[in-house]
Amino acid sequence: LYAMLQSAMLDEGGSNGTVNRIVAFDTRTARPRAQYGYRMEGNSQGRGISALVAINDHEFLVLERNNRGLGVDANTASPNKKVFRIDLSGATDVSAIDLDDAAAVFTPVLKTAAPWLDLAAPATLAEPSLAALGGVSPEKWEGLAIGPKLKDGSYLVLAGTDNDYSVTQNGTGTQFD
Repeated sequence: LYAMLQSAMLDEGGSNGTVNRIVAFDTRTARPRAQYGYRMEGNSQGRGISALVAINDHEFLVLERNNRGLGVDANTASPNKKVFRIDLSGATDVSAIDLDDAAAVFTPVLKTAAPWLDLAAPATLAEPSLAALGGVSPEKWEGLAIGPKLKDGSYLVLAGTDNDYSVTQNGTGTQFD
């Protein structure tokens, strides 16, 4: 019985870092039990992990995003909003490892090569995208959840944004919706 949380990129290169720590907590003691190194695709402006959703006790969905998209001071160039499936099995406990040390040796979390879901992908006839439904990707996807099982046997996956997605929000954060 434990919960997973991802931490900020502290001690892993800050805004230039590409490794995040995923921390496993024991829910009975509220103490960390292990940390795992997760390699992001890159280190660009606003790059980070916004959500981590458990599939089981060792597999998760991870939402990576940058700050490109519709929002205040919008920059819609190169949006990156991808969900990867990861597996902690076999990853090194990096609790005592300085991950931004060039000599650091560890086995990172296993991550699918291709995204499980790309929230900013161009549309195809078989798979419409957010852009095809009338808008561009929001700047900050901040949440991800797996919902109920649907009648066809599939599951609802819900992604959410923070208030930066408002097309009527001004630079002070006031929204006119």
